[in-house]
Amino acid sequence: MSSLVPTNAQPVATDLRAAEEPRGQGDGKVELADVWRILWHRREWIFGTVGILTFCALLYTLVTPSIYSATVQI
Repeated sequence: MSSLVPTNAQPVATDLRAAEEPRGQGDGKVELADVWRILWHRREWIFGTVGILTFCALLYTLVTPSIYSATVQI
């Protein structure tokens, strides 16, 4: 009968203390510099998403017919 574990499998070393504590000071606080760093590294995704949603809104505005129209007579 064959084993489900491959013969070249290595045991996984786990350090539970490292997994419990967040990076940095270890008190769970998030620095503003960390937030800016994350946003800066993901700027392509952010600008891309904003661009796609803006394009979709513009396209919807141009394609959708007007429901109401107003006229003024003086």
